[in-house]
Amino acid sequence: ADRLVFITATIRKLPEIRNVQVEDEFAELFSRFTFHMPLLDADESKALLKELKLPRLTKELTQAAIQLSGGHPGLLVAVAQIFASSPAGWTGDPREWVRTEPLPRAECLKLWNQMTPDEHAALITLALEQEAGIPSQQLRHLQDLGVVHERELFSPIFAEFVRRKGRAPDTETRGVFLDADSGDVWVDGIRVPVLTDLEYRLLELLHERRDKLTDKFQIVTAVWGEEYLGDVDDARVEKLISRLRAKIEPDPSNPRYLITRRGRGYKLLSHPKVE
Repeated sequence: ADRLVFITATIRKLPEIRNVQVEDEFAELFSRFTFHMPLLDADESKALLKELKLPRLTKELTQAAIQLSGGHPGLLVAVAQIFASSPAGWTGDPREWVRTEPLPRAECLKLWNQMTPDEHAALITLALEQEAGIPSQQLRHLQDLGVVHERELFSPIFAEFVRRKGRAPDTETRGVFLDADSGDVWVDGIRVPVLTDLEYRLLELLHERRDKLTDKFQIVTAVWGEEYLGDVDDARVEKLISRLRAKIEPDPSNPRYLITRRGRGYKLLSHPKVE
């Protein structure tokens, strides 16, 4: 016989969305029949990538995209698009290439923002102190959500994102703080104007190498790409440094954090320079 079937697709169970106090008969219809959508398996991931018809997505890069994304559709597409736009003949570490790109971070941020503070705390514990463990009920809950497989976070990219969240410094303290996931930058607790893509790439490199000299070769490779080594001269690098200084230094003519070592390179200091 024909039957009327209701299907809902939600991030949270209906009683959670509607609040337990106002749960009604409609929500009760679904309370006993819940199917947790799993992440894509390898074959499903390959099928999705095949539909996208992305250029330069070799068998090796396809496998890397599947492994890094953990089967999350949004992450899978973001990583694959990055690989497809890589320079011809590029032979670097796929994880390093993806780590500096904004698209995967944006996908991780969307996933993070859908979760509760308790879920955040549990994920950070698993990412930073796996041996400490979390209660079995909480672990099963995260597994049902699809963000944990056995006792590990589903994706290396998301695991790194969560570790950064767990180690995030206090933005109120002195120094230059860069949130790689939101793209926000603070200096001495004050949020600075939005950086351009080149400015952000430069600051990200200098921030990773805090208190270390960074030379022109390293800057051109990280900001413009290795193929531009012969095209970007010292004046162009200095101009980009000046633009970044104008945004992160209260007095760019007397910098406290982004300093120049003539003939050697540039350095981002963890603490303001003492006169």
